[in-house]
Amino acid sequence: MIQTLPRVIAEPPGKPPPDGGAELQQLALRIATHPAAGHSGLTAVVRELSIGWRPVWDTEHATGRTDFLVDALARGRPWPSGICLELGSGTGQYTPVLAGTFGRVIVLDLAREMLARAPTHPGARVQAGAARLPLADASISAVACVDVLLFAREITRVLDAGGVLI
Repeated sequence: MIQTLPRVIAEPPGKPPPDGGAELQQLALRIATHPAAGHSGLTAVVRELSIGWRPVWDTEHATGRTDFLVDALARGRPWPSGICLELGSGTGQYTPVLAGTFGRVIVLDLAREMLARAPTHPGARVQAGAARLPLADASISAVACVDVLLFAREITRVLDAGGVLI
């Protein structure tokens, strides 16, 4: 069953797009419209586009807001028990919120610099790209995606039978 929650929290004013934002939007569109296409070399492209904003992500690009995620988690219940995979976790701004709902969270990001600033608990930190998740089939109960490219095939592959995408 697919449940879509209506938007009730507005975007924050003045959040600047990261450098390379237009290229990332085109990449996201290509991935969304051609999910069966091979995405070889994609990790390198994303890594290159993100290099400039990694050191200043928290101060210049991140909103510091978690209210939208808190709201979605409160209204989207019931949630499955098990592990939550946070894709594109960055410095872990949303990890504590997810841990409050799921307990165990695996944070995954392409950038070692971002993961170095991420929380060391409540789960593992994994450096990898979302185009090829280093996880077993049907091993995750929830996948959380905030400001990250959506690789539907990989997410579907790792979600267990009752799994959800947030």
